Amino acid sequence: MSSSIASPRTKLALEDYRQTWAQATSDVLSQIAGLPFRTGVLAIEGPCPSPADAVSYFCLSMGDPLMGEQTLSVSAADALALSQLLMGEPLSAEGQLDNDHRDALAELVRQIAGSAGLALGARLGEGVEVKLIGALPPSWLTPSSPGFIAQLTSSESLTVAIRMQLSPDLSASLAPAELAGAETKARGASSPAPREPNLEFLKDIELSVTLRFGKRNLLLSDILEISPGAVLELDQQVQEPVELLVGKKVIARGEVVVVEGNYGLRVTEVVSPVERIESLRD
Repeated sequence: MSSSIASPRTKLALEDYRQTWAQATSDVLSQIAGLPFRTGVLAIEGPCPSPADAVSYFCLSMGDPLMGEQTLSVSAADALALSQLLMGEPLSAEGQLDNDHRDALAELVRQIAGSAGLALGARLGEGVEVKLIGALPPSWLTPSSPGFIAQLTSSESLTVAIRMQLSPDLSASLAPAELAGAETKARGASSPAPREPNLEFLKDIELSVTLRFGKRNLLLSDILEISPGAVLELDQQVQEPVELLVGKKVIARGEVVVVEGNYGLRVTEVVSPVERIESLRD
């Protein structure tokens, strides 16, 4: 008769957790706004802002194995700038944050949560469900609650800061970088194969797809000379299939068709589901 003892789960390093959230925030904001954002992780200095100072609070719940909650809070000025950017409005400090702006911020947080959950699940080898559960400061939030600030700067020099703070039980589920690294090294080759992430909770996230007929590199001088009536020759032959992309990754190929007056794509080749999921992680 034999018995087995389940190996303890490897804790995610706190620094990896911070970087994952900062990168997910940058990726989602860049995609929605159509502007590249670079991100940095800063330490929190001073107490958390009051509801009057941070008009936009969002509380998220973490599923197993990262059990706990996390807040995202944005100052009044940054909330206004972010919502104006998301809604395609001119940036103006004189604007007013209305319900439409708050809805746009809430949708941004949902998409960041989905992206972060996917990335965290990839690191841990199992799905991590992240849900938006409220827009008020939770009872556990205190001036000493641990956390960090994701500072985002766009190519147009717009800088916003999103404060993220962790509940005590979520903090306890993370490990200092040196401890998490030691656990991973100790388990080594004897580690059990990670389980496939549970991606069901991400299937309702909307993603933009692009149909690409071809591409071509041009000198800046050539681009400046483009005028109405100009013809640009692409690197793709007429008989070659066009490409369907998510982000910058090709997920399918096919031929162009017309459906009730609209362009469409008849798919003739598609990458595997695993490769499609990988395209979302980049």
